[in-house]
Amino acid sequence: MRYTTALLDLDNTILDFNAASHEALEKTFLHFGLPYSEEEWACYAEYNSKLWRAYERKEIPKSLIYEERFRLYLEDRRLDADPAALNAMYLPLLGVCVHLMPHSIELLTALKERGLTVCVVTNGETETAYKRIARGGLNEYFDHIFISEEIGHAKPSTEFFDAVYAKLGEDKRAGSIILGDSLTSDMQGGKNAGIATCLFRIEAEPDERCDYAIDDLRDFLKLL
Repeated sequence: MRYTTALLDLDNTILDFNAASHEALEKTFLHFGLPYSEEEWACYAEYNSKLWRAYERKEIPKSLIYEERFRLYLEDRRLDADPAALNAMYLPLLGVCVHLMPHSIELLTALKERGLTVCVVTNGETETAYKRIARGGLNEYFDHIFISEEIGHAKPSTEFFDAVYAKLGEDKRAGSIILGDSLTSDMQGGKNAGIATCLFRIEAEPDERCDYAIDDLRDFLKLL
């Protein structure tokens, strides 16, 4: 077997973050009397993505993301609401609005059957991540869950992955592969860590940071 350790991103890799965000955001906006449509979600998502990328580049603290994304959205759409109140309702809802990516359970089952060490590596909010993993019935599939807030460093930093291998053992690094949808956090992080990378092609197209790219989670098994 080529790889013995699989580092799996959570959002838009194992869990369908976009679907969960849609559901949580719609409920939040309707509660506060705000308009909701695909266009509204896309506007919010653009600001959310920009702030997460800034966090990955160590330009802003993670704590700034949560309310700031709503503040920027409201300013853009010229809407009157409290960003803190929106975030306070949205985050707990995100923890219970759980949607699985197609074939994610099939993939996780096969990885465990083949005896791989299977780990989550996520930059997501800690409490929300644990809730979503539990509500998705996924705990039994993971040997370890690595969350940036608990580690104190985020993907794609070498410090994040050094903490991962401090727990797993350095001997695990050479036989590791990371699977995720993000070029900037997952693929760059894998390169920074010196491990193999596989892009789950949801939106991004593969570049030089990707050793492999797949469109179907089941195809990941062919790489092992």
